[in-house]
Amino acid sequence: MEEFKKIKLLIIESNSVDAEALMDIFGDCNDIAIYGAYEIEAQWVKNIEDAEERLKEFQFDMIFQDLDLSEHHGCNGLKVIKSLAPNVPIIVTTGYINRKLWQEAFIEGAQDFILKTSVNSQLIIKTIFYTFERLKYQDLHEVR
Repeated sequence: MEEFKKIKLLIIESNSVDAEALMDIFGDCNDIAIYGAYEIEAQWVKNIEDAEERLKEFQFDMIFQDLDLSEHHGCNGLKVIKSLAPNVPIIVTTGYINRKLWQEAFIEGAQDFILKTSVNSQLIIKTIFYTFERLKYQDLHEVR
Protein backbone atom coordinates (compact mmCIF):
# COMPACT_ATOMS: atom_id res chain seq x y z
CA MET A 1 0.00 0.00 0.00
CA GLU A 2 1.35 3.39 -1.02
CA GLU A 3 2.04 5.84 1.80
CA PHE A 4 0.49 9.29 1.48
CA LYS A 5 2.25 12.51 2.30
CA LYS A 6 -0.08 14.58 4.44
CA ILE A 7 -0.19 18.21 3.36
CA LYS A 8 -1.75 20.76 5.66
CA LEU A 9 -3.15 23.72 3.75
CA LEU A 10 -4.57 27.00 4.95
CA ILE A 11 -7.07 28.71 2.67
CA ILE A 12 -7.54 32.45 3.18
CA GLU A 13 -10.62 33.40 1.21
CA SER A 14 -13.35 35.92 2.11
CA ASN A 15 -15.85 34.61 -0.46
CA SER A 16 -17.56 31.54 0.98
CA VAL A 17 -18.60 30.22 -2.46
CA ASP A 18 -14.98 30.35 -3.71
CA ALA A 19 -13.73 28.80 -0.46
CA GLU A 20 -16.22 25.94 -0.66
CA ALA A 21 -15.26 25.32 -4.29
CA LEU A 22 -11.58 25.11 -3.29
CA MET A 23 -12.39 22.79 -0.39
CA ASP A 24 -14.32 20.52 -2.79
CA ILE A 25 -11.39 20.50 -5.21
CA PHE A 26 -8.97 19.65 -2.39
CA GLY A 27 -11.28 16.77 -1.50
CA ASP A 28 -11.15 15.59 -5.12
CA CYS A 29 -7.35 15.81 -5.01
CA ASN A 30 -7.31 13.18 -2.29
CA ASP A 31 -8.76 10.76 -4.85
CA ILE A 32 -6.13 11.51 -7.52
CA ALA A 33 -2.42 10.76 -7.35
CA ILE A 34 -0.96 12.18 -10.55
CA TYR A 35 2.43 13.38 -9.32
CA GLY A 36 2.57 11.58 -6.04
CA ALA A 37 0.39 10.43 -3.25
CA TYR A 38 -0.92 13.32 -1.20
CA GLU A 39 -3.50 13.48 1.52
CA ILE A 40 -4.68 17.06 1.70
CA GLU A 41 -5.99 18.44 4.95
CA ALA A 42 -7.35 21.96 4.41
CA GLN A 43 -8.59 24.59 6.81
CA TRP A 44 -10.41 27.74 5.73
CA VAL A 45 -10.43 31.22 7.24
CA LYS A 46 -12.19 34.32 5.94
CA ASN A 47 -9.64 37.03 6.74
CA ILE A 48 -6.09 37.90 7.72
CA GLU A 49 -6.92 38.20 11.43
CA ASP A 50 -8.34 34.67 11.53
CA ALA A 51 -5.35 33.45 9.52
CA GLU A 52 -3.01 34.97 12.08
CA GLU A 53 -4.75 33.06 14.87
CA ARG A 54 -4.73 29.80 12.89
CA LEU A 55 -1.02 30.22 12.08
CA LYS A 56 -0.30 30.53 15.81
CA GLU A 57 -2.19 27.28 16.51
CA PHE A 58 -1.12 25.06 13.61
CA GLN A 59 1.81 24.46 11.31
CA PHE A 60 0.87 24.52 7.63
CA ASP A 61 2.77 23.20 4.63
CA MET A 62 1.23 25.65 2.17
CA ILE A 63 -1.16 28.60 2.07
CA PHE A 64 -3.67 29.43 -0.65
CA GLN A 65 -4.55 33.11 -0.36
CA ASP A 66 -7.00 35.23 -2.29
CA LEU A 67 -5.53 38.56 -3.42
CA ASP A 68 -8.89 40.29 -3.08
CA LEU A 69 -9.66 39.96 0.60
CA SER A 70 -12.17 42.48 1.86
CA GLU A 71 -9.80 44.07 4.38
CA HIS A 72 -6.55 43.64 2.41
CA HIS A 73 -6.62 44.22 -1.34
CA GLY A 74 -3.85 43.23 -3.72
CA CYS A 75 -0.55 42.26 -2.18
CA ASN A 76 -1.13 43.97 1.19
CA GLY A 77 -2.54 40.78 2.68
CA LEU A 78 0.22 38.72 1.11
CA LYS A 79 2.83 40.88 2.85
CA VAL A 80 1.15 40.34 6.20
CA ILE A 81 0.87 36.57 5.78
CA LYS A 82 4.46 36.30 4.49
CA SER A 83 5.64 38.11 7.64
CA LEU A 84 3.65 35.70 9.84
CA ALA A 85 4.76 32.55 8.00
CA PRO A 86 7.98 33.41 6.15
CA ASN A 87 8.91 29.80 5.36
CA VAL A 88 5.49 28.60 4.21
CA PRO A 89 4.93 28.72 0.44
CA ILE A 90 1.98 30.87 -0.60
CA ILE A 91 -0.10 30.27 -3.69
CA VAL A 92 -2.19 33.30 -4.55
CA THR A 93 -5.63 32.94 -6.05
CA THR A 94 -7.41 35.65 -7.96
CA GLY A 95 -10.36 36.16 -10.21
CA TYR A 96 -8.58 38.87 -12.19
CA ILE A 97 -6.24 38.68 -15.13
CA ASN A 98 -3.78 41.36 -14.06
CA ARG A 99 -0.16 40.76 -15.02
CA LYS A 100 1.14 43.67 -12.93
CA LEU A 101 -0.59 42.29 -9.81
CA TRP A 102 0.81 38.81 -10.47
CA GLN A 103 4.32 40.19 -10.86
CA GLU A 104 3.98 42.14 -7.62
CA ALA A 105 2.78 38.96 -5.88
CA PHE A 106 5.91 37.11 -7.01
CA ILE A 107 8.11 39.97 -5.84
CA GLU A 108 6.38 39.82 -2.44
CA GLY A 109 7.11 36.09 -2.14
CA ALA A 110 4.25 34.18 -3.73
CA GLN A 111 5.38 30.84 -5.15
CA ASP A 112 2.64 30.62 -7.77
CA PHE A 113 -0.78 31.93 -8.69
CA ILE A 114 -4.01 30.32 -9.77
CA LEU A 115 -6.74 32.02 -11.71
CA LYS A 116 -10.02 31.07 -10.00
CA THR A 117 -11.82 30.54 -13.29
CA SER A 118 -9.24 27.89 -14.30
CA VAL A 119 -8.93 25.94 -11.07
CA ASN A 120 -9.46 22.17 -11.03
CA SER A 121 -8.04 19.21 -9.13
CA GLN A 122 -5.31 18.45 -11.69
CA LEU A 123 -4.09 22.06 -11.62
CA ILE A 124 -4.09 22.06 -7.82
CA ILE A 125 -2.07 18.83 -7.62
CA LYS A 126 0.37 20.08 -10.24
CA THR A 127 0.76 23.41 -8.42
CA ILE A 128 1.38 21.72 -5.07
CA PHE A 129 3.86 19.24 -6.56
CA TYR A 130 5.83 21.85 -8.53
CA THR A 131 5.91 24.26 -5.61
CA PHE A 132 7.45 21.64 -3.33
CA GLU A 133 9.88 20.52 -6.06
CA ARG A 134 10.92 24.12 -6.77
CA LEU A 135 11.58 24.69 -3.06
CA LYS A 136 13.66 21.49 -2.81
CA TYR A 137 15.69 22.60 -5.83
CA GLN A 138 16.23 26.06 -4.33
CA ASP A 139 17.31 24.52 -1.00
CA LEU A 140 19.79 22.23 -2.74
CA HIS A 141 21.39 25.12 -4.59
CA GLU A 142 21.56 27.33 -1.51
CA VAL A 143 23.46 24.63 0.40
CA ARG A 144 26.24 24.48 -2.20
